Amino acid sequence: MSKCPHLSICPTFQRFRIQNIKSPWIKMYCMGHSELCKRKQMLEIGKEPPVTLMPNGNSSGALMR
Repeated sequence: MSKCPHLSICPTFQRFRIQNIKSPWIKMYCMGHSELCKRKQMLEIGKEPPVTLMPNGNSSGALMR
């Protein structure tokens, strides 16, 4: 388990943090098993993940609001 090195640039993490959401997403992906995060996986191969991409690979329009 490891904290994600991309927290400072991740819109998913920033949105949850700003809205003070105690999200299982943050616990699971951002602060736990960051190697499972689809956003991190894309960044590590040099691709920019869509802003709507959630850590599990699903898309959420809620991140655009």
